[in-house]
Amino acid sequence: MSRRVPASPKKMTAPPKTSSAPPIALWVVLAVALAARVVYHHLSRTSPSYEPLLLDPAYYHRWALRIIGGDWVGEGVFYGLPLYPFFLAAVLGATGLSLTAVKAVQILLGVASLFFVYRTGERLGGRSAGLLAAAAGALYGPLMFYEGLLIPEALGAVLYAAGLYLVVRHAEAPTVRTAVKLGVVTGLAALTKAGLLLFVPACALWDRKRTRGWKVPLTLVAATAAMILPVTAHNAWHGKDRVLLSSHSGFNLYVGNNPAAEGTFATPPGVGTNVESQERDARRIAEQARGRRLKPSEVSAFWSDKAWDYIRSHPLETGLLWLRKLALFLDAREISDVQDYDFEKQFNPMLRLPWVDFGWIAPFLFAGAVYAWRAGSAGRGVVVWLVTYAAAVCLYFVNARYRLPVLPAALVLAAYGATRLAQDLRSRRWPAIVLALVVGASGAWVSQLRLVGTAWTHQWVNAGDAYLNQQRFAESERCYRNAIEIDPRFAKAHLALGILMNKQGAYDRAKDHFMDCLAIEPHEDALNNVGLWYDSEGDDVTAERYFRQALELRETPQAHNNLGMVYGKRGQNAEALKHFERSLELNPDSARAWTNRGLVLYRLGRRPEAVESWRRALAIDPAFGEARKAMDYIEATQGRTA
Repeated sequence: MSRRVPASPKKMTAPPKTSSAPPIALWVVLAVALAARVVYHHLSRTSPSYEPLLLDPAYYHRWALRIIGGDWVGEGVFYGLPLYPFFLAAVLGATGLSLTAVKAVQILLGVASLFFVYRTGERLGGRSAGLLAAAAGALYGPLMFYEGLLIPEALGAVLYAAGLYLVVRHAEAPTVRTAVKLGVVTGLAALTKAGLLLFVPACALWDRKRTRGWKVPLTLVAATAAMILPVTAHNAWHGKDRVLLSSHSGFNLYVGNNPAAEGTFATPPGVGTNVESQERDARRIAEQARGRRLKPSEVSAFWSDKAWDYIRSHPLETGLLWLRKLALFLDAREISDVQDYDFEKQFNPMLRLPWVDFGWIAPFLFAGAVYAWRAGSAGRGVVVWLVTYAAAVCLYFVNARYRLPVLPAALVLAAYGATRLAQDLRSRRWPAIVLALVVGASGAWVSQLRLVGTAWTHQWVNAGDAYLNQQRFAESERCYRNAIEIDPRFAKAHLALGILMNKQGAYDRAKDHFMDCLAIEPHEDALNNVGLWYDSEGDDVTAERYFRQALELRETPQAHNNLGMVYGKRGQNAEALKHFERSLELNPDSARAWTNRGLVLYRLGRRPEAVESWRRALAIDPAFGEARKAMDYIEATQGRTA
């Protein structure tokens, strides 16, 4: 019988000597990090992005509020990753819905992540590397910025940093115990950013080679799976569908791989910009193409099939696109997604200071990766962790907050590269110095390509939308006009000005802005609003024409509801009911559409169904006046009948 030969101890790299107690210098670094973030938070309170009013922060805030209200399971399959909204709900619920408390907790988590950055750097390159990495993180402006937003990465920061530290510990000596720890933290981190899962099979194969057995790699896979299994089980039990984590992966794959893709996020034609409209429109397009109702997994498969068809049929274009994505991933510019780091400097003077950013660390990161790979298992573990996640992001699309998970690794490798280069300079190891300088220069060059511009038209409109939600009309108009000043043909800014004028009751001025938008490009919201203007003027024929044009451009619940109102006014109740019900299929949370449906049903003599529609409307919005008036009328007439 043969017996297993243990792995050679020569292949295990001994970590540098580290002290059990952190040095005083680390506590100073952490104190500086905390103080900077407290000042930043105080100054950010006047920013339009402080409250979660738009895009992803608004989506997660609404989700958290539903959880607090008792809706723990949702309506079916998770569309977004669920860990952050549950964390957000816990903090909001415990603090009386305090946004300040949420941001304070996120700040503390961000500072805690620097402790793990220090420990990882110390283990890889000694105390000086650890302190340099933590200090760079303390002064890293984008990290401070994103910690103040309601996004999953704000929670994930500490999980990414802790996971990287466990990667180093596991790489030094892979055991069942280290595999369990690494798997648990990686699984939790993947519930904020799923691309981290790609590291698990790579690490498992590496463990299989080093340990010459399956016990450690299977333990790593099992521990990771245990963390994500509740989400998969929820999707199967409540959503009646087979979805591993969330159902938007196929759509995101297509966003990053299609004939018009440029490496960043841009919705396909007919798809809205916020999360809810993306989910709704992606489903609508997929179901129209398939000719039937689809499960969330089938919607995702529809889009992923389109993406892979493009990848297979355009290998050269795809290869060049992925290279562009890699360059974008390494770009010093913080490519915006929900809020723009550089744009925010106009509202928060704290960000105008010369904080560390990715451009500072990229040269040393490249050199550090070469040094770390040659140093042994611990360094290779960090490099593999970074490379696998970068590959996962580049498969889809790139933005700044998607790069945040690699920040702990980038800080550690950059600090390690800087300290090793300093050592080589002192020892005059010229071949190593030349290699480090060449690689570092390559990193500096790639990071400064600046492949994405900074026109900020979208950012000005987003800021205006935030002010509009706060009913700060003067600031809102100023932002929209700033966007038009940058680009007079930016249709979305003209549309936004029209919506603002409607809010202020200046309907004729609003109509002019909507027409300005339509003169540049067709937009369903502008068409709907112009139709409403004609309807208010008593011209239902022209109104119907604009509503149908909106529907031809993109099927939306608003267009169906508007057409239903036109037919309802004409007494064409059956046709009106058809449009109201289609509107509710597209958006079942519209109090107005439920109310309108009830009115038509009442005219058709279907009184119980009408009452149920009005009840649904009031369940969505208890203050919705038209539904309340209808219910009051029903209750009054019931009393007279009795």
